[in-house]
Amino acid sequence: MQKQNTIHNKIENIENSKPEIKNKNELNDKSKNNNSNNNLTNNSSSKEKEILDEIKDKERRLKILEQIEERRKIKELQSKREKERIRKALLGVTNIVVNKNGLNNLGNTCYMNTCLQLLIHCSPFIEKLFIEEPKEKLSKDFYNLCNSQLSNISKPIELKNEFANKHKSYIGYNQHDTQEFCRLFLEDISNEMNKVKIKPPYIELKDENKNKIQLNYEYDKIFKRREDSIVVDTFYGQIINIFQCKCGFETYSYEKFLDIPLLMKDKGKQKINHLLENFFKIDKIDWNVNCKECKKKKEHKKIVKIAYPPEILILSLQRYDIRMKKKNNCKIEFNENIDLKKFSDQDCCGNYSTKYNLIGIGNHIGSMDFGHYFAFINIQNQWYEFNDSSCNEINKLNHVSETAYILVYERE
Repeated sequence: MQKQNTIHNKIENIENSKPEIKNKNELNDKSKNNNSNNNLTNNSSSKEKEILDEIKDKERRLKILEQIEERRKIKELQSKREKERIRKALLGVTNIVVNKNGLNNLGNTCYMNTCLQLLIHCSPFIEKLFIEEPKEKLSKDFYNLCNSQLSNISKPIELKNEFANKHKSYIGYNQHDTQEFCRLFLEDISNEMNKVKIKPPYIELKDENKNKIQLNYEYDKIFKRREDSIVVDTFYGQIINIFQCKCGFETYSYEKFLDIPLLMKDKGKQKINHLLENFFKIDKIDWNVNCKECKKKKEHKKIVKIAYPPEILILSLQRYDIRMKKKNNCKIEFNENIDLKKFSDQDCCGNYSTKYNLIGIGNHIGSMDFGHYFAFINIQNQWYEFNDSSCNEINKLNHVSETAYILVYERE
């Protein structure tokens, strides 16, 4: 009996010595919490790895982008250096005698060579051309021609053929007028290099409660909505037509011009200033609508002024009389420096200079039916004669000429 009690007491002691066991639910919760903590630790490690991998990937991509950008900068720098070399060469700054290379006559193409030489030596135009690097056919042919002029006498056959594709009358090797060719050529280049690919509808200029300065600016803006090219930027000027009633009230209209055609008298030596005065002379016109101010139909004065002086000014002497079928060979006296201030509207012109320096002359000798074209070009204050493939220095430029046909001035 005593033995049994002893055994029972031992068992009871063992039971009491066991740790307290919690209910089943508590044990399950503890197990879940442990698993959850393990999962959180694992998830945290996985996210850290993902973030590290993403950082490494970004660093790798950034390095690649930096390498690409570095290559791009190198190419851009090389391109800029090349453009600058070409620009300086075209301006005669380097030792390359680009400005003194002629153009081969392909057969009665002196009209084309003369125009091209005048344009090649318009430095503001050529600078813009090389910056744009045209891809269109005729523009690219002209760009390539300017490039080839760096070292060789060029043969502009591709340019001639492409121009003839656009203007069928120039197919073959007939004689043509250099003024006509120049206008068509510049218009073609302008169309090809126009930044406006889809032209918006034309908008009429509204003059309600606006002064002529505002209207001048708005007309230019309206025009460039449809026509925006290096030709427009370089060669196009703007004219203001002022219609003045006897009561003093004025209305305005505006127009763009690529060149100024100057009519010549039939006889005697004429001065370029007199021809300009004739072009900008005041006319009297009948006004068939009531004046907005005095409400009456009165005779008006029409005053023509330059509202925006172009960067390159082209003066075209009208030597051909189509009606009489003859050429005017009268002598013309011109200046190497002209100021168009008195022919300009100072309010509209603003800070633009109206002073110009002569940089090129297109000449023609012969009659209306046949003859020959050649150019005089000013290169660093030295005049040269460009006669197709030949180029010769001119000792002294004669300012009185019976052959001058186109005068090209650059704005100061």
